[in-house]
Amino acid sequence: MKANINSMKIRISSLMFMVLMLSGVNINIASTAVEDLIGRGKEYTFNNNLKMAKQCFDLAIESNPNDVSAYLERSRLWVLLGNCEESMKDLLHAATIDTQATETYFERTDLSESDIKPCFTSFR
Repeated sequence: MKANINSMKIRISSLMFMVLMLSGVNINIASTAVEDLIGRGKEYTFNNNLKMAKQCFDLAIESNPNDVSAYLERSRLWVLLGNCEESMKDLLHAATIDTQATETYFERTDLSESDIKPCFTSFR
């Protein structure tokens, strides 16, 4: 039940974002909605609710396809899910938007060697 309520909250946030965008309301409000989705996604990731985390990152990307943070966080999530190919796609897409932000993110990431190692072995 809790997951359904959280899912509804995410959908409402996304819908509110789209209404704000279409009505021409200040973009800072819309940016806050995307940041909120990313923040929720990070929280879900921390709490190991990876399905909800992915929904948050997907909605953030859908709402703002140029948000580097959303792609980077989803890339990190893909690693945790063991899907290295999708992780690399998101990482490469983020790099096309902002190379410096992508490099900085991975210098500071909290992924452990055991999280990342399967991805390196799958690309050999």
